[in-house]
Amino acid sequence: MDLNEVLSRRDEINGMLLNVIDRATNPWGMKVTRIEIRDLTPPVDITAAMAKQMKAEREKRAAVLEAEGRKEAAFRDAEARERLAQAEAKATEMVSEAIAKGDVQAINYFIAQKYVDAFGKLAESDQQKPSSSRPSSPPWPPPLAGWVRSSKRLVFPKTAGRKSWMRCMTF
Repeated sequence: MDLNEVLSRRDEINGMLLNVIDRATNPWGMKVTRIEIRDLTPPVDITAAMAKQMKAEREKRAAVLEAEGRKEAAFRDAEARERLAQAEAKATEMVSEAIAKGDVQAINYFIAQKYVDAFGKLAESDQQKPSSSRPSSPPWPPPLAGWVRSSKRLVFPKTAGRKSWMRCMTF
């Protein structure tokens, strides 16, 4: 009988011990009415084995929870990518319908999107990070600044002649 079985069947063992001791003391005129196992001190090797088993079970539960967390994160990430693709498809459909109806301004949506993507990549590049050898270098090189100024007519054709747009684009 292992330790877990002893601990779980304590009442049953108490009853068996009571019967055995009562039969042994009956010839002497004694009646045993109650026996209770109060404290079990297992050997050190059994205690160590139990500790290892508990540790292994905790590690197993932690690994299962971690795997479930990764699975949930992957599912949510895939769901977000799907929603983004649906939104992009809807935007493309709306712009295509506007172009089909003769609204030429709708094409600027795609051009503006490409500009925003290009600027995002430019901002993330290592060449845009300040270096100690050139502390006074501008954040954008002058050729890029000219390109931005000239491209405003494509993105904002109605404000091409206004100077207010240029004030926010100082270099």
